[in-house]
Amino acid sequence: MLTVVVPYRDNKAGLIRLLDSLPDVWVMVVDDCSDEPLELTKRKVRVHRLSERGYFSGAVNAGMKLAVENAKQPTDFLILNQDVWFENTDWIKSLMGYPPRVATIGDGVMGHPAWPKGYVQGTCMWIAYDAYLEVGGLDAKNWPLWGATAEWQLRACRLGWECRPIEVPGLMHERGTKQYGSSIQKLLDQEPHNRVLYIRTPPLISAVTTSYNYGRYIHDWMASFVGGESSIGKLPKQSFDGFEIVMVDDASTDDTWEIMKSYVNPWKGIRAVQRKTHGGTSAALNTAIRQAYGRYIVVCDCDDMLAPNALEVFLEHIEKDLSKMYYTDQRILDNNGLGKRQNTREYDFEQLLNRNMVPSGCIFTKQAWRDSGGYPERFANGRQDWAFAVAMGSKNHCGERISEPLYYYRRQGQNRSLTNTTPSHHREFRRMMEQTFPAPYGGNMAGCCGGRSSVITKTLAEVPIVPGEKGMVLLTYVGGNVGRLTIKGGVTGIRYTVKGTRPSFYADSRDVPSLTSYVEDKKYVIIPTQEPTGDPMAIQEELQRA
Repeated sequence: MLTVVVPYRDNKAGLIRLLDSLPDVWVMVVDDCSDEPLELTKRKVRVHRLSERGYFSGAVNAGMKLAVENAKQPTDFLILNQDVWFENTDWIKSLMGYPPRVATIGDGVMGHPAWPKGYVQGTCMWIAYDAYLEVGGLDAKNWPLWGATAEWQLRACRLGWECRPIEVPGLMHERGTKQYGSSIQKLLDQEPHNRVLYIRTPPLISAVTTSYNYGRYIHDWMASFVGGESSIGKLPKQSFDGFEIVMVDDASTDDTWEIMKSYVNPWKGIRAVQRKTHGGTSAALNTAIRQAYGRYIVVCDCDDMLAPNALEVFLEHIEKDLSKMYYTDQRILDNNGLGKRQNTREYDFEQLLNRNMVPSGCIFTKQAWRDSGGYPERFANGRQDWAFAVAMGSKNHCGERISEPLYYYRRQGQNRSLTNTTPSHHREFRRMMEQTFPAPYGGNMAGCCGGRSSVITKTLAEVPIVPGEKGMVLLTYVGGNVGRLTIKGGVTGIRYTVKGTRPSFYADSRDVPSLTSYVEDKKYVIIPTQEPTGDPMAIQEELQRA
C-alpha cells in the first residue's frame, strides 16, 4: 500500500495540479495553518489541518502518523511538495521497484560537498514503512524546513539502510523567483529572521578527532558517537544525529590509518584524512577543521569519549550564544570502566592565562576558529587546548562551563599530561604562551574576555623597579587569607610565600602578570606596591626560602 503525504500551505491551484497528475492512490494533505482553511472533495484525498505551524517537517510527520493510524495495512509513503507535479507515470516504476533494506528513493540533490553520494529531498521522497518504524520521523526541531530529509537519510544509513537519490522521470517543480520553490520562497519572505534555521543542510556539527599512534582507542571513540560495543559496554548513538565525523591520522606508525579507513562511509557522514608528515595535535586539528562542513565544531580526543546526549546539550547551549566556546564536566575513564565525576572550573580569562580550565572536549563555531587563528601549531607537544582557549579568549570568544559530566576523560597511562606537567615543562609552556600571546600576558586585555579593570591594567604598565635589585617588583597581597599562602610565578616557577603578618613581597618582574592575575572570590588580590616597604636583602632571603 502507498500513501501520498503532501504538506500544504496557501497554494490550492498548485495542489490541485499535483493531485490531478497522480494515479488512484490515497493522499493525506496536511494543511499547515493556511490563511484560508483548505477544503477539497476529491476521492481518496483526506485533509488534516494542524492547530499550529509545523512547517515542512512537522506537517510531514503528522501526515505519516495519521496515515499509519488510518490504514488497514502497512503503508509506504510518498512525500510530495505542493509545488510539484508529474507529466507522466514513468516515475512509478522508478520508485516502486525497490529491494529490501532500501529506506528511501527520490529526487536527489547532487553536488553538495558534504554529501558526495547525494541525498533525497522532500520534493519527491518515497519512504519504506519498515524504515519509518525504525528510523522515526523527521527532526522537526532542528530542521523544520530545509535539510530535514538529508538528516533523515543520515539516520537511516547509520542504522544499516540504503538510500538512493535519483533523477525522478516526469517530475516537474514550480520554482519561485529565486532558487527555492514558490512555497519556501514565500515563507522566507514572510520570516526573514528565521532564514538560518529554515535554510540549512546537515551536518550542523562536525565532530573532529586526531590520532598519532592511538589507533587502539578509535573503536571506543566511534561507539560513543554512532553507538555499538565498547570497552565500557554497549553504547547508544548520540541523541542528536545531524553531525559528521572527521578523523585525521597525524602520520601514525601504528594501524591508525587502517582503522580509520575501515569506518569511512560517505552515506554515514564519516570521513578521514591522512597527513603525510607528523605535525602534532594542533596541526592535525586544524587539518580536520579545515575539512569540516559543520557550522559548529566539537573536539573530542581519540582516546576519550562523549556521553550519549553530549552533542544535543552542546547544540542547545551554543545556539544561544554563537560567540562562545562551551565545555563540560568530565567522568574519568580508566581500567575499571567509567568512574567518578571530575568537575571543571568556571571560566575566567584572567585565571586562564596561568592555568587552563578548558578541556580539549568543547564546542565552538567554525567562524570563531577562523577568528582566533586556529590551534597555535607551535604547541605540537601538548597544551594545545590551553593555547587555543587563550587564542579564543583573546578574540573575545569566551568560554562557558556546562555543569554536566558529558566528557569521558581516559586515564590509562597513555596521557601526555602525565609526562609534561613537571615544573620545567610548565615554565616552557608558559614562555611559549607569553611569546604567542604577548598582549594579554603583557597586561593589555583590550578585546579579551573579562579583561582586567583599566585601573589594574594601567598600574601594571607603570610598575616601578624597586631600587637596589634590578628586575624585582614589590607586590602586596590584599586578600582575606590571613594564614600562609604560597603562589608560584608563571614564568620563573619561583614559589612566593605570603604571610598575613607580612602581606608585601618582592617578585621577579617576569612573574608580575601571573601573580597579579591571582583571584579570590572573583577579585584580584595581589597588586603592585608603589612605595617600597622592605630592603633589598629581603629579596634574596625570600628567593632562597622559595
